[in-house]
Amino acid sequence: MYATDEEGAPTDGRVADILMQATLYQAEHGSPELSGGKVLPKNMRTVKIDQISYTAATDPVTGRVVEDRYSPRAVGLLRVEGLVPAHPRVV
Repeated sequence: MYATDEEGAPTDGRVADILMQATLYQAEHGSPELSGGKVLPKNMRTVKIDQISYTAATDPVTGRVVEDRYSPRAVGLLRVEGLVPAHPRVV
């Protein structure tokens, strides 16, 4: 939680900077242009059992699997800075 002004922008400049950096990480995560042609994040882990394999992004801080739609770098930054709980609710 953080304080916002009437337009919904954070009133703390540090929080605004963190949100901007997390936004850039998220954009890079899903953009071939911004990620040098690679859409997949750098922190990937593959689990293979017999003929079945699963590749998922992992959080750079905890090593836990993060949903692929979220940038592990963005989630990690927001967690470390206390802007999201340790286990954010996925909607």
